[in-house]
Amino acid sequence: MITLQLLEALDTVEPEDWCRPLSLNSMSGGYSDSYSFSSQYTGAPENNTKWVKVKYILGKPWHGKTVKDIDAGLGFYTKYEFVRGNLPVRSRLSLKDYNVTDHTKKFVGFEDDAD
Repeated sequence: MITLQLLEALDTVEPEDWCRPLSLNSMSGGYSDSYSFSSQYTGAPENNTKWVKVKYILGKPWHGKTVKDIDAGLGFYTKYEFVRGNLPVRSRLSLKDYNVTDHTKKFVGFEDDAD
């Protein structure tokens, strides 16, 4: 058994925390049988049900903000849940097939998060 901290509205989200979307969005924005799992704009994961570090999903301006601020800023249709702790590898989304950016660094490129 492991213990994780589920971040609530007034908790601050840090780049090393984990997030996953609370809903899946179709390609057309409505009901459809077609879903994208990689953003056509950034190459980052989307519509995943596994956990990804915040630093790969949300840009630097969101780091250090509260869950409530992030929810308000991203809008009604984009909601994430956030946890802090050491997740088992089987619960983490593998980033090897994505074009991802570590938003805590100054360069843009792929970094495999193997820890």
